Amino acid sequence: LKHNLQVDDGVPCLKVTRITHSHGQPICYAVLYHPANRFKLTSHLDISA
Repeated sequence: LKHNLQVDDGVPCLKVTRITHSHGQPICYAVLYHPANRFKLTSHLDISA
């Protein structure tokens, strides 16, 4: 993993596990790793309905 992401020892990584469902059935599964020194994690929630 360290080699594939081209990160140094001790660099933390964010692991995201994503499952996409269609009609109640899983159709896609992905495990994604992102090096913390290259990304910023943000979020936004809009509840206007």
